[in-house]
Amino acid sequence: MGVPSCDAEGDQGGSGLGNDENVLRFLTVAARIGGRGFDRPIQPRATEHWSTYGRAMKRVTFFTKPDCTLCDGAMFVIRRVRAHVDFELASVDITAAGNEKWFEAYRHDIPVVHLNGEEVFRHRVDERRLRELLER
Repeated sequence: MGVPSCDAEGDQGGSGLGNDENVLRFLTVAARIGGRGFDRPIQPRATEHWSTYGRAMKRVTFFTKPDCTLCDGAMFVIRRVRAHVDFELASVDITAAGNEKWFEAYRHDIPVVHLNGEEVFRHRVDERRLRELLER
């Protein structure tokens, strides 16, 4: 049995809103009650992504190309970690149009994994180390 949700008017359950919408509605009501007079929700800056726990969400970027067996194994590890740790995942095909910069940098080295814009793995992904980096 789950914990009942509460919408902005205090009704429990039934609104059908997702977690993000409930959080934004709560922040709107909290801002009004706090005397700040906001009629719109407080939202994070566009460049940040937030987890359900209110911390900035970490971003994993996975550089790959078609028919890469090492990439398949690395993505398997990333998905296994993602089942336990919340993070944003983006995949970049280095052979796609517009990704020439990444192709030149990584054509002989994929898969490559960046965490928040910094390279953390090349060729293989260590599951334990990825978890450690994400949980910091």
